[in-house]
Amino acid sequence: MRGIAALLITLFLGAATPSSAADVTRLTGAQLAEMCQSQSNLDYGYCAGYVTAVADELLAGSIGEYRACNHAAVKSQQYVDIFRTYEAEYPESRSMSADLAVAAAFARAFPCGQ
Repeated sequence: MRGIAALLITLFLGAATPSSAADVTRLTGAQLAEMCQSQSNLDYGYCAGYVTAVADELLAGSIGEYRACNHAAVKSQQYVDIFRTYEAEYPESRSMSADLAVAAAFARAFPCGQ
């Protein structure tokens, strides 16, 4: 019985992969930006979860060369808005990996003191 439950969970999680991320090995800033603007609840939810996870990681340390500070009280919708604004202003972020593009956006929005 456990084996069947595990199989069903695995199949469900595989089917729940956002459409624009299903065929990539590494998500790009452009692909994430597309999900963040999607009318699909699944894609938009993936976006919100992704940017929030990056923000949480930045609370613990850096991602690549990027650090962000004083953003613990920010809501996930604000994180999405910050990323969308950043990728519109810095189109080069669209070719970056999604985690670095989001980290760059947050580093700019929440700079750490020198």
